[in-house]
This record gives sequence, C-alpha cells and structure tokens, in this order.
Amino acid sequence: MQRLEPLTFKPVYQAYVWGGERIRTEYGRNETPIPCAESWEIADRPEGMSQVLNGPFADASLNELVTMYGEKLLGKDRKEKRFPLLIKLIDARAHLSVQVHPSEESSERCGGEPKTEAWFLLEDGPLYAGFKRPSSKKELLEAIREERAQELLQKIDGKRGDLFFIPGGRIHAIGAGCMIFEVQQNSNTTYRVYDWGRKDRTLHLEEACSCIKFDDTANPKVKSLLVEESGPMRRSTLLSTLFFSVEKIELEERTQIECDPRTFQVFFDLKKGKTVLLPAESEPVDLPAGSYLSLYI
Repeated sequence: MQRLEPLTFKPVYQAYVWGGERIRTEYGRNETPIPCAESWEIADRPEGMSQVLNGPFADASLNELVTMYGEKLLGKDRKEKRFPLLIKLIDARAHLSVQVHPSEESSERCGGEPKTEAWFLLEDGPLYAGFKRPSSKKELLEAIREERAQELLQKIDGKRGDLFFIPGGRIHAIGAGCMIFEVQQNSNTTYRVYDWGRKDRTLHLEEACSCIKFDDTANPKVKSLLVEESGPMRRSTLLSTLFFSVEKIELEERTQIECDPRTFQVFFDLKKGKTVLLPAESEPVDLPAGSYLSLYI
C-alpha cells in the first residue's frame, strides 16, 4: 500500500449571506465566491468533502483515504469511519445568529450531532458566549420576542490571537468583523436561537432550549501555556479537550516535523493561510519559519 505523505486539500467554500471577502484578499484565494463566509479547510462531510490536491492521492476524497488507511491516517487504535474534525476559516462581515450546538449528552435528547468547537481569532472582533448571569428558558424566550436576546449574553471584545472555547450547550454568536480559524467536532448541527431581527431564516427554539446550559456564565477565553522552548521552536498549548487539542508553534527556521503514530496532526500557517494534514504514519512535513496552529486528537 502506498505510504502516506503530508496532504493538502482543495478548500470547500460556503457563500452564506453574512460572509465577506477577506478569505480572498488576505490569502490570495481568487477562486472564492463573493461573499465567502467559510472555507472548509479539512472536511469529511457529504455536504462538503475535501479532495486531495497534492501527490499520488490527488483528487481522492478525504473519506476515501480514511476508509483505505484507517489508523495509518487517524492514529493508533482510532476506528472512526470518517475524519473526526471539521476545520474552517470564518469571515463574518455581519453578525452570525445566536445559536447553540448539542453536547454529547444533549444530542441523545434532541437529536443531531454533538459539536464542541474552539475559535482562534485572526482579527479583532466582538463575540458572544454564555450568559451574563444564570438565566432560564422563560427569560430567553421573552428576550427573543422583544428582540433583545443579546442583552442576556456575555459580550467579549476579542483580540487577534485570542482562543475561545465553545463546548456543546454554550449559547454563542460570532460578531460582525470577526475573522476566525475554527476547529470543531465533525458535525454540522446548529440550532438557531436569535437572528438579530432578520426574519428570513428559521429559528429552532425547541431543540435549542433542550441543549442550552442556562447556568453557563464561565469565561470562554482560554489562557495559553508555554510547554517547550528549545532550538528554533517555541510551542504553547492553547486548549486540550476530549475531542481535540490546539497548540501554537513558532519556528525561527525551516523545520521538519515528524509524524506521531498516536494521532494525525494539522498545521495552519497563520501568515499564509495554508493548511496541511500530517497523517499518523507519514513522511515528515517540512514547515518554513513562521507561526502555526497545530491540531491533534
């Protein structure tokens, strides 16, 4: 069987109405639609499937590789039938809806796929996540009727380089002006709670209220922890969850990163906007000097 090597993919673009043009202008991606709300950098979804761009597997789908290579791609003892993460760039020209995703527990109750996610801010912008104080279904529904649901939520002035944790059950919204690198469980289940007075999109209040954690007032911003500073590399842990971990790597010179048989690794170049997947059993990836986000499970 052909040995795997670092993989790059054709982005899957989503032209939602709230999107802008910064994915095109920041990263020189002239093929994007206008507006372009999201770029699915790595996706194993029927509604958006990544296709390999480079090497002997060019034009193969990510799911085909998962099926063919299994643990050699995903990591030792991992038995998933599809890639476990969905990785995106998000350009919010306008506010996204106030929404919630199911947790592992609530997904059994309300249906849909569980979805925990994290946001790394590529540009400053406002965010909403969790409640200012413990709330209730009654309070939220009243605020929605009165077009003031945002008044119940924590508003954060996000800064470039901040990381925010959005577990399933945490009510949230990405505000106008944000540009975000997002990692999440492989799920596309979103329950829309409030849409800022826009009337043309369906709300999912029954499902949402069965998922929302009304006592969630935690600070969603995560503090980084320096874990390695040796030679040309500086490595900080930004977040570690049951579903994925996020690190920031700063390289002073071109560096080869070896594969890890326990897990795949994803690297996102914060300056060039390029994403590469390093399989669990693979040739090493050669990364130029720069700053990267690193994802793994």
